Amino acid sequence: MNEITFTGVSPIGYEARTKRRKINGKYAKDHAYKWHDSLFDRSFVRALCVGMDVGGFPENLLGYYQTRGLEFVGEVVGVDFDSVRILRLKHAFRDDERFSFLLDSPFKLRFADGFPMDKRELVPAQTFDVAICTYGLHDDDVDTSRAIKGMARSVKDDGICLVATHKRTSFEEICILYQKACTAEKLYVQAKAEFKHFNHFAQEDAQARLEQWFGHVDLDDCDTSLR
Repeated sequence: MNEITFTGVSPIGYEARTKRRKINGKYAKDHAYKWHDSLFDRSFVRALCVGMDVGGFPENLLGYYQTRGLEFVGEVVGVDFDSVRILRLKHAFRDDERFSFLLDSPFKLRFADGFPMDKRELVPAQTFDVAICTYGLHDDDVDTSRAIKGMARSVKDDGICLVATHKRTSFEEICILYQKACTAEKLYVQAKAEFKHFNHFAQEDAQARLEQWFGHVDLDDCDTSLR
């Protein structure tokens, strides 16, 4: 089952990403975002986002505050390994000093050492109320243990770390759901892709890996393959 049909949208670009996010939202479960509630009581929130969801996280966070008639007071540091994504985010949030975005290397993971620059740390230790990494730890190029250690280092003692990953057994379901969604949206289906890299880190071993660095770990099966 290492080689299965990977379904996505084409062509690549902003319009495709927007449609893909809309498709993903159809299968999202509200309880997956209950961790937001713990932030509303904090007068100033610092958030660290590492990896694939660094683009959607700032927008989602602001949206959750707006739905409650609140203004987000705090700062968000986003770290990603895609230079194009970082440039796009820097441009999108260029007038908002609450948001900063750092281009890291999947081989070095400088954020785990604080992302030292100009004799200061851009990702200080025990500073963030929440650290989030969604679907970014299964890549073969990422040192999973170092990434988790970096997130544990960055959050406060009462902070939250949210890690999302797929089940190994859910790959076929992912493809079926995505294919149906893409067909409904009249989008193209992309070619085959190997999923060997998901053997690097998946839900089946997530709890054991996280417990090495965090005192308490809850495993929440959201019963969805896309979010």
